[in-house]
Amino acid sequence: MRAPVSPRPDPRRTHALARYARGEISYEIAASLGVHQITVARWLAQVTTLRRTGPRGRTDVPDRLIVEFRDLERLSFTAIAAQTRMSKTGVINRYRVATEGRRRDR
Repeated sequence: MRAPVSPRPDPRRTHALARYARGEISYEIAASLGVHQITVARWLAQVTTLRRTGPRGRTDVPDRLIVEFRDLERLSFTAIAAQTRMSKTGVINRYRVATEGRRRDR
């Protein structure tokens, strides 16, 4: 009986993990590698050492800019995320803190 053959490591997975460790967000990584965002999320879920805590990447984006994009320019949260290179969830939470004083989940 032969030992099971383990699949060859996908170089895209290795590249995605390295980019995530450098601070990029999953949907940017997915778009650049030509894979679905869920695929990148699955790769990241398999590696618990890469879990981020605290604020992510784009803390240099001022809250007022997010509010201006949303209220004055009428951009969607998705469009704001693309423009600021933030996650959509991050944009939503920062917008809510700036306009309501808190996140809805807190």
